[in-house]
Amino acid sequence: KGELSYRGYPIEQLATNCVFAGIGVIRPGVGGNDILWNVPLYVGFLYFTCRGLKLDLKSTLILSLVIFLLQYLVVVVMPEVNGFHGWLLLAFLLGRFVGVHHPGAEVEEPLTDGRKLLGWIALLILVLCFTPSPIEIVSYAPTP
Repeated sequence: KGELSYRGYPIEQLATNCVFAGIGVIRPGVGGNDILWNVPLYVGFLYFTCRGLKLDLKSTLILSLVIFLLQYLVVVVMPEVNGFHGWLLLAFLLGRFVGVHHPGAEVEEPLTDGRKLLGWIALLILVLCFTPSPIEIVSYAPTP
């Protein structure tokens, strides 16, 4: 039961990571003729990143194009929005080298109430401490 509900999660997680990270990589009207090179190279990068999902070639290409189109649509609608591009490296490493499919559990028994509580506490700590973009330290020159 748990394995069946998990099967779609790696695709959603990697795609969401790529969408957030790549917002603003390609911007409309910026770069002139460079966009003819940048778009295919970036979609190719997304394609090779998503190959770790072990989908067929057509599904991987469609997923890569959908990720790119979502990013482009966000930039067209809200040009001031930027993703954290450092996450693209994380997505690439996960998608190509580490892999996103987790092996099944050896013991398929329901969790005890204590372990469920511990899991919810861990999730709460993650949500409270997580920042999608690292904290930036900006120094300002003193005003005279």
